[in-house]
Amino acid sequence: MAANAPQLAAPGRRRHADRWNLRLVLMATAFSAGGLVPVAAWAQAASGDSLEEVVVTATRQTSTVNKVALSISAVTQKSLDQQGIRSVQDLSSQVPGFSFRTTGTDNNPQLTIRGIGGNAIGGTSGSAPTTGVYIDDVALQKRNTNGTQTGSGTPVPLMYDLERIEVLRGPQGTLYGGSSEGGTIRFITPAPSLTTYSGSARIGANTVAGGGVGNEEGLALGGPIVPDKLGFRVSGFRQDRAGWLNAYSEYDGHQFASQVNKGTDYSLHGSVLWQVTPQFKALVTVHHQSTYDQDGPSIRTASPAVNVPRRTFANCSYVGATAASLTAAGKTGCGTTGVNGVSFSFPATTFGGYTIPAQTWLSNNNGTVSGLYLTATNVQYVPSPRRSIFTVPSVTLDYIWNDKIDFKSITAYTDDRTSGWTFGGGGSERTSVFPNSTGQACPSGPGLVTPILTTPCITAAQYLQMDGTTGPANVFGYFMLDNRRGQTTQEFRVSTVDPAWKLQFVAGVFIEHENNHVNVGSNWTENYWATQLRGVTEAYFAGGALPAPLQQRPDGNLVDVSTRNIDILEDELSGFGEVNYNITDKLKFTAGVRVTSYQQIFSQQYGGSVAGAPTGFVGTSSTGQKVTINGVTSPLETNRTTTAPFPNNYNACPNKPADGQNNAIQYAAAGCPYQYTYAVLKEHPITPKVGASYQLTPGDLLYATYSEGQRPGGVNPPVPPVNCAQDIANFGGATPLTYQHDTVKSTEVGGKFRLFGGRAQINASAFHIQWDNVQFVVPLVFCTFSFVANAATASSDGGEIQATARFGGFTFNGNLGYDNARYTADVLGPVGTGGVRGKLALKGDNLGVPDWTANAGLQYDTRLADFPVYARVDFAYTGKYSRATGPGSTSYSAATSPNFINGNETHIVNARVGMYWKELEIAGYVRNAGNSREWLNKAEGSGSYFYTGTLVQPRIIGVQMNYRF
Repeated sequence: MAANAPQLAAPGRRRHADRWNLRLVLMATAFSAGGLVPVAAWAQAASGDSLEEVVVTATRQTSTVNKVALSISAVTQKSLDQQGIRSVQDLSSQVPGFSFRTTGTDNNPQLTIRGIGGNAIGGTSGSAPTTGVYIDDVALQKRNTNGTQTGSGTPVPLMYDLERIEVLRGPQGTLYGGSSEGGTIRFITPAPSLTTYSGSARIGANTVAGGGVGNEEGLALGGPIVPDKLGFRVSGFRQDRAGWLNAYSEYDGHQFASQVNKGTDYSLHGSVLWQVTPQFKALVTVHHQSTYDQDGPSIRTASPAVNVPRRTFANCSYVGATAASLTAAGKTGCGTTGVNGVSFSFPATTFGGYTIPAQTWLSNNNGTVSGLYLTATNVQYVPSPRRSIFTVPSVTLDYIWNDKIDFKSITAYTDDRTSGWTFGGGGSERTSVFPNSTGQACPSGPGLVTPILTTPCITAAQYLQMDGTTGPANVFGYFMLDNRRGQTTQEFRVSTVDPAWKLQFVAGVFIEHENNHVNVGSNWTENYWATQLRGVTEAYFAGGALPAPLQQRPDGNLVDVSTRNIDILEDELSGFGEVNYNITDKLKFTAGVRVTSYQQIFSQQYGGSVAGAPTGFVGTSSTGQKVTINGVTSPLETNRTTTAPFPNNYNACPNKPADGQNNAIQYAAAGCPYQYTYAVLKEHPITPKVGASYQLTPGDLLYATYSEGQRPGGVNPPVPPVNCAQDIANFGGATPLTYQHDTVKSTEVGGKFRLFGGRAQINASAFHIQWDNVQFVVPLVFCTFSFVANAATASSDGGEIQATARFGGFTFNGNLGYDNARYTADVLGPVGTGGVRGKLALKGDNLGVPDWTANAGLQYDTRLADFPVYARVDFAYTGKYSRATGPGSTSYSAATSPNFINGNETHIVNARVGMYWKELEIAGYVRNAGNSREWLNKAEGSGSYFYTGTLVQPRIIGVQMNYRF
């Protein structure tokens, strides 16, 4: 309560109030006992034990956390250091309602707040993000692109030399626009000072249990160049992240590489502030950052012994046949058009059954990175690297008129690039068929190696001789990606700064132009013998001629090639405003709205055997290289132009399709090496906000808010016309080309209370969110491709309690969050066999976020031999959640799904001790002290023989020195 509250109360009422205050604090401490997180920065103020009121700019105006009518967590750089928050993933474990996951084979980052995000079952990874990410006033969020590997995802700043991080929970559609449906995260950097010098230095080292050694170095300095006129701030940071995953042979289990998932990051930040006049100032800032991972964090479990039964593969496409003639020939169910206009005539064949033995040498600490298998025991490690680089220059002009109105212009450019590749090494195509078949029994003798089609079973010796060598075949492939964005933004904003005005407002215009170029490709060789045993390759379904028994390249392998070049142009113009009117000195009314005009132009060039290029296609997916088809070399190369997406200089191809068309089938029929897609999407969403707040005392606030948010729609890359012919036919000739924006509608009530003369703080909120027209990744039935559709509805209901208190040398902080995020109706899939639409997700299925999160922390500050010292312990808990859909959905398997459908609870303990000598802090820390190895995500592996996913990072022990002045 406010300090003057006891003076206004009678003695009896004062004692009652103090008892109530105590009960509130004890209740908050009990809530936080199951876990812990600091949700507001704390510091010892001049009054001794009082908590510092953190200043934030979440509402685009300066205020304190306690006077902002929304759920917000603000963490300073000092708190980040002392609580061991080194990444956004660490931050997510310490902010209620916030979760971080990586998805897809290239580990795209997904940020989810209050259940609204990319963790949703069915995935929203093919769409724009749902959480806004800002560095100062510059938006960083970037849309994802539906596909196997695209390098998509929002870049996130490294956590060094920050003023604070603000996490705004709940939709922020009015002030922050699209892609802030669940909330917004703001990384605020220190502004240059015109009067005093300040800075910091950091050096540290750490070691990971079962892994390597890491280190970090940082330096920041700022101050006046010309006092009261010109100031600067510069910083640099670098860290080597230790790896802890090893690589093991998929044939005999020996280790051939160690600590493969290591990485290196660095950032540079500089800003100059010019106070032109007392009313006008200009700030120029540049942020540059690079993150590099040598390999991903995925692991793979042991593989149990699995018996694969005998099965029959038959050619069943006859060009020119009729349904009657097929029936007469006993070929019921066969097609009459062939595959890509080609009919094949090898006979139906039954393959012998076999057993995949247990692979006990794999364990939960082993990586799944690939190697190039020259022989069974000679393995060359090949990394699967990923690098993300982004640079953000910005200019902010700020003019304050008569100490009443603030006029601001923010101009920024964002250049970011993510590139890399994922390598699949020498047995990757056969491992799921024959890992090491030693000990396999043959029911009818050793069988024949040649011809393989008559072999009833395969012995270990025959397995090693299949390709005519003495060891595993040199079969390999890769996915490559190169994703680059150039984004220009301009914001004009005007706001009130005089607190005496009853009417406070902020209004502005936001303009954005963005060009996102995506180049992805794959090049796989598929072993001749493995192809026979597994069926046929994707190249066959794309029209690759495979005469009896099968056609092979001179080296014994088949080629599977795919390449995409995508340009996505996005333009946005929006106007926004928010008004706060003080009806009384305590009661405030809030209203706001944002009106947006959004346009997306999508163009794609797609080629390769998977894409449906005609028979005879020869080429590569390497960036910038040409392709040859039917003896003709195409002049087309990688196209990065935005003014002429398709140069149309390949004379065998028609002109590019008109707006809204996908001419993939016509292009394939015309003998083009590529298919083209071109589409324009326009939307005009409106996001309103209304609310009211009541300031009980200067430190106590009650509020209620209704707000909406949205994220823009998009365009689907077309599915291959040949592979997916049946699905396309079921959609009436084409799968959906576009999808629309989805929306959230949120109702929130909350309160913020400052107790015991400012020594304790409790914030609480409850919310209901309705998520409509959810952008859902829909898998097709008859081919392994997907598209995004507005196919679902969902809701999220929950509440959060945050508490901080300081008494004597002890500081307590913690929070408790509950989130029941679920689908509110069955999500129906495409038409499948028999005209039946399966259920992709079920009503009541969880959206892939923990139901409960809890955090608790305790720090003790004292003096030892006249040196300030502290000791701190933190505990973070995340509850169970669903990783997949439940029984009755199309993806549910009664045999395997129960093993991975439920997400594990996680329990993480961090500790830190430190001492100060003047401005120097020397600290030792341990993260994940219990060396928890719980699953963060888990999925079914190939053929249901094993599971893949990521685990909690092993225990880290380190030392760190920070010097601040």
